[in-house]
Amino acid sequence: MTGDYNTNTEFILFTNGDISFSPLRSVITKVSQEIPNFILAGQRIDIHTSKAMSGNLTTVRSILSLALKEGELHGESAIDYFIYPKRLSVAQQMPPFLLGNWKWDNWLLHDHIISDRATVVDATHDIHAVHVGATAKSLNQRPGAVYNSRIFDSSTFGMQGVGMGTFRYADAVLKNGHIVRNSDITIATTKFIFGLAKTSETLVVVTVPCGFTAQLQNWVSWADRAGLRSFIVFPMDSAAAAFAREQKLPLPPLTHRLLDPSSSECQSVKHTERLLVERNYLLRNISQAGLGFVSLSVNTLLLEPFRVSSVRNKEIYGQRLSANSTPTEISDGMWGVSAAFSKGGAKLLRSVVACQESILEKIPDQHEVTVKSLRSEPYCVRNIAAACLNSEIKKNYAGSLTVLSESFVASGHSIFELQRPQRRGLYPAVLHQDLLCGADEGMALLKQWNFVLQQERFDVVMPQSRLNEALQYVHHTHGRAALAIRVLTMNRPEQLANALASLQNADYEGDRVDVEIHIDYPPKPVASNVRLYNAVQEVAKSFQWKHGVLKVVDPGTHRGLFDMWAQPFEPQVDGQVLMVLEDDNELSPVYYQWFKALLGHLSNSEDPRLYGFSLQRQHSIIGLRADQKYPTSFIDLRMDPNRLFYRYQLLSSWGTVLFPSHWNAFVRWATSIRKSQPDFQPCVPFLFNNIWYLNKPTHIWTIWFNYYIYMHGLYSMYVNYARYDVDGRYFSLLKNHRANGLHFKSKPKTKRKPDMQDMLEFLMEPAPKMFLPPASYPLYDFYLQSVSDAQLLGDRWRFMSGVGDKCQVNHPNMLDQ
Repeated sequence: MTGDYNTNTEFILFTNGDISFSPLRSVITKVSQEIPNFILAGQRIDIHTSKAMSGNLTTVRSILSLALKEGELHGESAIDYFIYPKRLSVAQQMPPFLLGNWKWDNWLLHDHIISDRATVVDATHDIHAVHVGATAKSLNQRPGAVYNSRIFDSSTFGMQGVGMGTFRYADAVLKNGHIVRNSDITIATTKFIFGLAKTSETLVVVTVPCGFTAQLQNWVSWADRAGLRSFIVFPMDSAAAAFAREQKLPLPPLTHRLLDPSSSECQSVKHTERLLVERNYLLRNISQAGLGFVSLSVNTLLLEPFRVSSVRNKEIYGQRLSANSTPTEISDGMWGVSAAFSKGGAKLLRSVVACQESILEKIPDQHEVTVKSLRSEPYCVRNIAAACLNSEIKKNYAGSLTVLSESFVASGHSIFELQRPQRRGLYPAVLHQDLLCGADEGMALLKQWNFVLQQERFDVVMPQSRLNEALQYVHHTHGRAALAIRVLTMNRPEQLANALASLQNADYEGDRVDVEIHIDYPPKPVASNVRLYNAVQEVAKSFQWKHGVLKVVDPGTHRGLFDMWAQPFEPQVDGQVLMVLEDDNELSPVYYQWFKALLGHLSNSEDPRLYGFSLQRQHSIIGLRADQKYPTSFIDLRMDPNRLFYRYQLLSSWGTVLFPSHWNAFVRWATSIRKSQPDFQPCVPFLFNNIWYLNKPTHIWTIWFNYYIYMHGLYSMYVNYARYDVDGRYFSLLKNHRANGLHFKSKPKTKRKPDMQDMLEFLMEPAPKMFLPPASYPLYDFYLQSVSDAQLLGDRWRFMSGVGDKCQVNHPNMLDQ
């Protein structure tokens, strides 16, 4: 096909060499006169070799004659020829397929059907293409089939089967010399969907009720501000459709007539719900195409860049219907189905549509009955579509549903009346205006709140709204993010692979992040340990890091836990920090958004005592107290939803982020004192891990850094994640699987439970944009006693330096004085 430019003919026939054709000239002339830019293709007719031999076929005419009598049409996804004008250059944008293998022809057909570059005409009836041969080996078993399949999937975002690369989706059919355009609404909708799915596996659909054109104008401006410029507008009246066409926004094919927004029929329940049925057909078709979708009401505003990756690991997800509804009910105003759950999503929507249609049959044609009468105050989100959706989910899909936290998609009631997100210091990604019960009333409230963007040719100007005032922040951006990751491993290949996969799957927002994998040689090089060491090497060296530079450090000698950790860090760019992971750690897909937001704040705080921050949610206290092991203050801290951050002295060795100045100073001090004073015991008085150190000094390295922290009165920043689910589970950005090793041992054939924390699998609680000065957050010492002045921490080391045996664990009364 790349040789098309070298031909002298007006038209190109590209075909397999074992195909015989009926006369083509008249057919090509006929089609070219009506359609200048066309692609002719059609199904072939198969004749088995045995029939051809018995019929003594010697001419093309005799082969064609037998084929029309006894031949069989081949499948509609097998394409053996293309005819097109030379000027089209049909293969100009084609990926590097192996021609003659499978799926390259389907891609070519699919690509032209969803585009406007050419009209694809099914010529099966008028062009007889005959193939004589025996039953061939399945195409997907031929050499190179896997290669072609991967290219097809990657270039069509994993669309099911062969996408639209079959004759059923052709733009027109040629039959007996007449060209008939394909008017099937389902095919038109599928073509529309695939045409939009060139850059994402998830489509956004915004529904505009009758009379809400002004809200659509405002919604488009908010979407543009949030970086969402590819979405489908589903209008319910002629005015919204006209605005969408004027702004060149994608409109799906519709079967129902769009009415004037001022008409009583447009406001009726039956008209509205019929259009919602058609909207749900559109969502079903998106799922049937193997894609995901997010369905939004025009009464939602996108306050932050909308990233589908935030919910990519969920099957069905949505905003809770209302504060008074059951935890498993979601609003039709915002919900979605992931691409991975597309088959289940298509089945769900078929049931929802059937439910809607059965209810509509029972509603009389009374135009004076409006949609508003079906809704209850103050949450204007109830309708038949929502009722059917929740009914079907409750019956068959409850286990697949994730109800989004209101800190991700907040209600207007929550923000403007209860102010719950503001008290948490959170900036929701989506605001659902469930207080807006009517078009005019809704716009009046939006103007009152200063939530109508000032528009001049739809250039967006950010408003000074109540929400902005309540959530005032400075969002620091530093170009390429300054993060280097160090992964420590020895003989746990499965755990290492899991940790690296969690790193790979995180959303880095296009920033560069460098990774180092440090491999330790086993202390006892027996055969079993060496095999595991070799397996770890293979995992590390085969890892393909997509977000920056990967370096594998493997000196081939045993270094031990302390030397693996206590390595200096030289930043490669200004402001770069170090995160250290052990191989049994697993990160949440959204850890980086939290990291970046917090780093942007702390890098400007100039707190000399802050040595880093932790991705772990602290759940234990190793500082012993005279009164109790787990003081009430720690429980209060975890239960208080208004304390998003707190400062704590204890080092977290699970997903700790370290500032290089303090870390390198510690490495120099620890390395020096271990050489000059080999009998030195780095015990912080009355910490429970002193016992661990005395029993196995080489098995614990954190005691050295804790002592350095103790000497200098330092502390780290921890995040106090909110509690969201009915089981009272807490959420973390990191999980420790506690795999067998130096610290955790399990009996044979048993598996130790992971750390008692549930990871934030998606952005349930968005990374905060409003920060207080670090000095304003609660400060706790090793014993989780509240400290009013950070200077007291340094004084305490000087005060306690002369107290008896520092490795004791019995708590004296003097510490509480």
